[in-house]
Amino acid sequence: MAWQRCWRRAVRGRRSAARPDGVASRRIAVDQDGGAASGVTALTAAVDDGLAPDVWVIALGTNDVTKYAATEFAALIAQLLKALPADGAGVVWVNTYLRDAAGQASAFNGALTAIVGERPFTIVADWAEEAPTDGLLIDDGIHFTDAGNAAFASLVVAAVDQLR
Repeated sequence: MAWQRCWRRAVRGRRSAARPDGVASRRIAVDQDGGAASGVTALTAAVDDGLAPDVWVIALGTNDVTKYAATEFAALIAQLLKALPADGAGVVWVNTYLRDAAGQASAFNGALTAIVGERPFTIVADWAEEAPTDGLLIDDGIHFTDAGNAAFASLVVAAVDQLR
């Protein structure tokens, strides 16, 4: 994936053992039939495999925003956070941006910000603020251009740096 190449460039020269596990169409808690494992499933497998980073980076929610009522977002987010080990590792969760579902994305981001505010060493990287910048998204208002991939990677690196 293009964002993974940008991530590797963004962390080049830094002490990082990043292990990107981005999969198209991944959802927070729903495994796709014959497709992407959910974030909860992937996270549980990573923990079971012994992965223990200093900082977890989560960029999920975009594929869930239009599938749930706004009142369900907090429980959905909490479900993934509960799958994280209680070892004090930091968490960066990148919020969502969907041009054509702005109200739902805003509701998800509000729930995310509220939950993250209650959790130590956890911050939100504000993609929703940056994404509308001209040239970062293709015409669908969701997926990244090359410049968007670089901007997303830089946003994540800056957020991780805040926790170190």
